Amino acid sequence: MIAEFIASWPLFGDAYLAGWLIAMLLALLGVIVVARDQIFLGAAVSQAAVLGMAIGLALGAAPGLHESDWIHNDWALLVAGAACAVGGALLTASGGRGRESHEAITGWVFLLGSTGSVLLLAHSPHGMDEINRLLATTLIGATGSDTYVFGGMLAIALVVVLIA
Repeated sequence: MIAEFIASWPLFGDAYLAGWLIAMLLALLGVIVVARDQIFLGAAVSQAAVLGMAIGLALGAAPGLHESDWIHNDWALLVAGAACAVGGALLTASGGRGRESHEAITGWVFLLGSTGSVLLLAHSPHGMDEINRLLATTLIGATGSDTYVFGGMLAIALVVVLIA
């Protein structure tokens, strides 16, 4: 079994490294989320990301922007999803200071993200198919640059944990 793993390294080495880096990052973030008692944070942030991609797709179907090439690029949709995910995470992090608790803010982010994306894509013939295609990626095609991105994300998370 180890010999097969070593033999497959030239073909899947980047995928192995990317998977290990993601596993370490998610383990670290999982411990933080559970320690802060925000176990539904991942679900809320993922729904916020789907809402961002739905907004990007809705903008791509808008009459004035339909001819723009940038809006039909996968990167534009991923950036919109990442921006909404970061916004949702920041919104849930700011909760709990006033009348609303962290759980209530997280619940609202989840509900707005999930219902907003469905409402935006309700009349789109390929809307949810496109989002599922973007979200259902695989590590098999990971490249060296992906490992650098995941390594950077892990390094940033470690620094934030050590500072906080």
